[in-house]
Amino acid sequence: MLKDDAELYVRRSVANNLNDISKDNSEVVVSTLTRWGQSSSEEMQRLIRRALRTLLKQGNVGALGLLGYESPGVSVAALSLQNQRVLKEGGLIFRFSFVSEKSQKLMIDYRIYYMKSNWKQAPKTFKWAGRTVKAGDVGEIPRKQPCKTISTHKHYRGRRKIEIIVNGQAMAESDFECD
Repeated sequence: MLKDDAELYVRRSVANNLNDISKDNSEVVVSTLTRWGQSSSEEMQRLIRRALRTLLKQGNVGALGLLGYESPGVSVAALSLQNQRVLKEGGLIFRFSFVSEKSQKLMIDYRIYYMKSNWKQAPKTFKWAGRTVKAGDVGEIPRKQPCKTISTHKHYRGRRKIEIIVNGQAMAESDFECD
């Protein structure tokens, strides 16, 4: 009932609650937002994007489809790392290149498998870029990911993996070392 409230903070609260519900009941959230998506208001579209943020990071097909992302038509997907070894408190510099096979919307994320204190890897997905491309377009996106210790995350030495995700599908990956 509060989804159309005049106050932004109320609509954001609705979206946050839906995001929490989606962790256990993704189908219910996607079907509810599909019904609500009939409204073309910018406020509703913003609420939908916020409510789907966890499902988008997980590559949920229903959530991706609700925002217009289809199975990616991408060829020559290549990930290149500038440095295979990241020094302590340094950063990983990488570049993703691709060729679009069709006109489409692309949501490009990357996932880094961090080393934890128990020497097991745990993935963390980062939002990266959104693109609308045409058939034959060549894309090249650079990025620097800091590997600095912050108050909420300590970096441990060891082997890690980076994976590029396009519209919920892994397209390229590479390993690197972190000192």
